[in-house]
Amino acid sequence: MRGGYFKNNMTKEKTKEFKSFDDFTNLYEIQKTLRFELRPVPETDAVLKNKGVWYAEDEKKAKEKPVVKFYMDILHREFTKDALQRVMFDLGKFFELFLNLKHTQNQAAPTKKNKQLKQADIKDKRSKINGEIKELAKMFKDAFDQTDKD
Repeated sequence: MRGGYFKNNMTKEKTKEFKSFDDFTNLYEIQKTLRFELRPVPETDAVLKNKGVWYAEDEKKAKEKPVVKFYMDILHREFTKDALQRVMFDLGKFFELFLNLKHTQNQAAPTKKNKQLKQADIKDKRSKINGEIKELAKMFKDAFDQTDKD
Protein backbone atom coordinates (compact mmCIF):
# COMPACT_ATOMS: atom_id res chain seq x y z
CA MET A 1 0.00 0.00 0.00
CA ARG A 2 2.59 2.47 -1.12
CA GLY A 3 1.42 6.07 -1.28
CA GLY A 4 -1.69 5.36 0.76
CA TYR A 5 -0.72 7.90 3.38
CA PHE A 6 -0.66 10.75 0.89
CA LYS A 7 -3.77 9.58 -0.94
CA ASN A 8 -5.73 9.48 2.29
CA ASN A 9 -4.45 12.85 3.42
CA MET A 10 -5.23 14.51 0.09
CA THR A 11 -8.88 13.50 0.28
CA LYS A 12 -9.38 15.16 3.65
CA GLU A 13 -11.06 18.53 3.49
CA LYS A 14 -8.65 20.19 5.89
CA THR A 15 -5.74 21.72 3.99
CA LYS A 16 -2.83 23.77 5.26
CA GLU A 17 -2.49 27.27 3.85
CA PHE A 18 1.12 28.25 3.05
CA LYS A 19 1.87 31.88 3.80
CA SER A 20 5.67 32.02 3.65
CA PHE A 21 8.66 30.04 2.47
CA ASP A 22 9.18 28.74 6.01
CA ASP A 23 5.89 26.85 5.70
CA PHE A 24 7.51 24.68 2.99
CA THR A 25 10.61 23.69 4.96
CA ASN A 26 11.13 20.94 7.51
CA LEU A 27 7.81 19.30 6.74
CA TYR A 28 9.14 15.74 6.49
CA GLU A 29 12.10 13.79 7.75
CA ILE A 30 15.01 13.47 5.31
CA GLN A 31 14.16 9.93 4.17
CA LYS A 32 10.70 11.00 3.02
CA THR A 33 12.08 14.14 1.38
CA LEU A 34 14.50 12.06 -0.65
CA ARG A 35 11.69 9.71 -1.69
CA PHE A 36 9.70 12.59 -3.23
CA GLU A 37 12.00 12.93 -6.25
CA LEU A 38 10.62 13.75 -9.68
CA ARG A 39 10.82 10.94 -12.21
CA PRO A 40 9.71 11.22 -15.83
CA VAL A 41 7.06 8.79 -16.96
CA PRO A 42 7.37 6.96 -20.30
CA GLU A 43 4.57 9.05 -21.82
CA THR A 44 6.43 12.36 -21.26
CA ASP A 45 8.28 12.26 -24.59
CA ALA A 46 5.10 11.42 -26.50
CA VAL A 47 3.23 14.29 -24.85
CA LEU A 48 6.01 16.71 -25.72
CA LYS A 49 6.12 15.60 -29.36
CA ASN A 50 2.34 15.89 -29.67
CA LYS A 51 2.47 19.51 -28.57
CA GLY A 52 4.00 20.23 -31.98
CA VAL A 53 4.68 23.91 -32.57
CA TRP A 54 6.78 24.87 -29.57
CA TYR A 55 8.71 21.60 -29.75
CA ALA A 56 9.52 22.27 -33.42
CA GLU A 57 10.60 25.82 -32.57
CA ASP A 58 13.00 24.49 -29.94
CA GLU A 59 14.52 22.12 -32.50
CA LYS A 60 14.88 25.02 -34.95
CA LYS A 61 16.59 27.17 -32.31
CA ALA A 62 18.94 24.31 -31.42
CA LYS A 63 19.98 23.97 -35.08
CA GLU A 64 20.47 27.72 -35.55
CA LYS A 65 22.34 28.33 -32.29
CA PRO A 66 25.85 27.40 -33.56
CA VAL A 67 25.50 29.70 -36.58
CA VAL A 68 24.24 32.62 -34.50
CA LYS A 69 26.95 32.02 -31.89
CA PHE A 70 29.63 32.04 -34.60
CA TYR A 71 28.56 35.45 -35.93
CA MET A 72 27.98 36.92 -32.46
CA ASP A 73 31.50 35.84 -31.47
CA ILE A 74 32.90 37.66 -34.53
CA LEU A 75 30.93 40.82 -33.68
CA HIS A 76 31.99 40.67 -30.05
CA ARG A 77 35.64 40.18 -30.99
CA GLU A 78 35.54 43.16 -33.37
CA PHE A 79 33.74 45.37 -30.85
CA THR A 80 36.24 44.51 -28.12
CA LYS A 81 39.19 45.07 -30.44
CA ASP A 82 37.87 48.50 -31.48
CA ALA A 83 37.22 49.52 -27.87
CA LEU A 84 40.60 48.36 -26.60
CA GLN A 85 42.41 50.26 -29.35
CA ARG A 86 41.03 53.47 -27.84
CA VAL A 87 42.62 52.82 -24.43
CA MET A 88 46.19 53.90 -23.77
CA PHE A 89 47.73 53.31 -20.36
CA ASP A 90 51.17 52.99 -18.87
CA LEU A 91 51.72 49.45 -17.63
CA GLY A 92 55.06 50.55 -16.17
CA LYS A 93 53.21 52.73 -13.67
CA PHE A 94 51.30 49.71 -12.34
CA PHE A 95 54.46 47.64 -12.25
CA GLU A 96 56.31 50.34 -10.30
CA LEU A 97 53.47 50.69 -7.76
CA PHE A 98 53.27 46.92 -7.36
CA LEU A 99 57.03 46.52 -6.83
CA ASN A 100 57.01 49.37 -4.33
CA LEU A 101 54.23 47.61 -2.39
CA LYS A 102 56.06 44.26 -2.45
CA HIS A 103 59.27 45.93 -1.26
CA THR A 104 57.40 47.50 1.68
CA GLN A 105 55.75 44.20 2.57
CA ASN A 106 59.07 42.35 2.59
CA GLN A 107 60.80 44.83 4.92
CA ALA A 108 61.28 43.67 8.50
CA ALA A 109 59.31 45.47 11.19
CA PRO A 110 60.84 44.51 14.55
CA THR A 111 59.14 47.05 16.79
CA LYS A 112 55.47 47.62 17.36
CA LYS A 113 55.69 51.25 16.18
CA ASN A 114 57.52 50.22 12.99
CA LYS A 115 54.91 47.54 12.39
CA GLN A 116 52.10 50.10 12.63
CA LEU A 117 53.94 52.46 10.27
CA LYS A 118 54.58 49.63 7.85
CA GLN A 119 50.89 48.64 7.86
CA ALA A 120 49.86 52.26 7.28
CA ASP A 121 52.37 52.53 4.41
CA ILE A 122 51.08 49.29 2.87
CA LYS A 123 47.50 50.53 3.18
CA ASP A 124 48.44 53.81 1.48
CA LYS A 125 50.20 52.01 -1.38
CA ARG A 126 47.27 49.64 -1.85
CA SER A 127 44.88 52.58 -2.03
CA LYS A 128 47.09 54.17 -4.72
CA ILE A 129 47.00 50.94 -6.73
CA ASN A 130 43.22 50.73 -6.27
CA GLY A 131 42.87 54.33 -7.44
CA GLU A 132 44.88 53.54 -10.57
CA ILE A 133 42.76 50.44 -11.22
CA LYS A 134 39.55 52.47 -10.85
CA GLU A 135 40.91 55.09 -13.23
CA LEU A 136 41.83 52.38 -15.72
CA ALA A 137 38.38 50.79 -15.38
CA LYS A 138 36.79 54.16 -16.11
CA MET A 139 38.99 54.50 -19.21
CA PHE A 140 37.86 51.06 -20.41
CA LYS A 141 34.21 51.84 -19.69
CA ASP A 142 34.44 55.14 -21.58
CA ALA A 143 36.16 53.40 -24.50
CA PHE A 144 33.46 50.72 -24.71
CA ASP A 145 30.70 53.32 -24.41
CA GLN A 146 32.26 55.41 -27.18
CA THR A 147 32.69 52.34 -29.41
CA ASP A 148 29.04 51.47 -28.76
CA LYS A 149 27.96 54.95 -29.85
CA ASP A 150 30.04 54.79 -33.04
